[in-house]
Amino acid sequence: MNSKASLWALQLVKYFMVSKGYLQVSVVSNFKIEKKEIDYWLVNEQNQYFPIIHISNDSDQERTGKHPFISATISKIRNLIKSETGLILDISFNENSTDFFLTDIQYIKLQPNIDVMQPILESFPEIATVIYDVDNVEAEKKEIQRDLAIRTLQSNKKAKSERKKLNFKESFCLSFLLPAIVSIAIFIAIQIFASAYKTSLLNSAIIFGAYYKAYITIFHQIYRFLTAGFVHTSFLHLLFNLMALFDMAIIAEKYYGKNKTLLILTLAIIIGNVCIFIGNGNIIAVGLSGGIFGIFGALIVMFAFKGYFKIPAFRKQIFRTIYMNIIISLMPGISLLGHLGGFVTGIMLGMIFATNSSKSLRINSLICSIIIAVVLGYMSFTYKDFNEFYDGTDYEISQLYQKMNLDKIARKYITETQKYYKGE
Repeated sequence: MNSKASLWALQLVKYFMVSKGYLQVSVVSNFKIEKKEIDYWLVNEQNQYFPIIHISNDSDQERTGKHPFISATISKIRNLIKSETGLILDISFNENSTDFFLTDIQYIKLQPNIDVMQPILESFPEIATVIYDVDNVEAEKKEIQRDLAIRTLQSNKKAKSERKKLNFKESFCLSFLLPAIVSIAIFIAIQIFASAYKTSLLNSAIIFGAYYKAYITIFHQIYRFLTAGFVHTSFLHLLFNLMALFDMAIIAEKYYGKNKTLLILTLAIIIGNVCIFIGNGNIIAVGLSGGIFGIFGALIVMFAFKGYFKIPAFRKQIFRTIYMNIIISLMPGISLLGHLGGFVTGIMLGMIFATNSSKSLRINSLICSIIIAVVLGYMSFTYKDFNEFYDGTDYEISQLYQKMNLDKIARKYITETQKYYKGE
């Protein structure tokens, strides 16, 4: 069995390296454990589901006994590839091994033509067929070892030439960098404008696109549903939002990709502000919070599909984070509806964009999202009116346009708002 298992291990290593882009790594242990012939560690930081694979011939008893060593090794490799996401796949050919889940490790038993768990087949469809028996085991092993040695040399040369390019590409977080640049630019512009025209930061924020229900209703300035997300009047508000966005966006991009993560952020900002429009009165709102909650919602979906909620410590941390965000959303001056709208948007888009969700779930989520969008659109027309009037703010805004020599716009702002307030 050991001779067959050593051949299967090499066949499997070749499959992962040649077909799935994995690289073999050497592990130095601080634990006193028996050295085994079959003990391979493979990594692929581009694989979102199983970035680390361990191949052995251990029984379940040996697996559980070596769990501290395995966990320590996983920690070392995660630090090496700078990845805290994804599960670990531990494969054994031993007759006394079974399939089970422990912490963040999925243990499976593998032999030729054996039934393999569906989640594993989704990532590696050919895994049960790439191992097979041959008449001359030693000759086959030498042939595979020679082939792997050549491929390792070739991959090392290629890795050296592409490392700088790859590192830059991975560090370029589009869904953080683009919103950050826009938000910082608008923040600076608001400060300069307020100082130059001797007006309040709130008035300056309205000029630069803050959410203001009066102007959306009266002047049909629907662009404010989006632009409000990039408007901040407080440096600390901007700083905390960008810190939260960075932490979440960099994880979301690894699963959903740059463009989809940016789309989730954008739509969550819009829908969050639409919910404010429907449920709140004539208020002024700014900030990326709705979009950040959208990415958080999408991450919840990702964690669910990856099985992270099966890990008690991880599940506890997520629920603690949700609880804290609910408390923050209920504080004065914070829009619960904006956060809730963004969060639900992120969940729906997460199910639509999830790479490992079923086709029926994606279709049903898309249909449900369209229905929600239609309902929100209808409610926006139904609840567009308001009773809170801020004549002083409207007058100051019109005066600012007058100072900018935009007299026509200034007159329009003051006359149209007064007409609406009088019910004309």
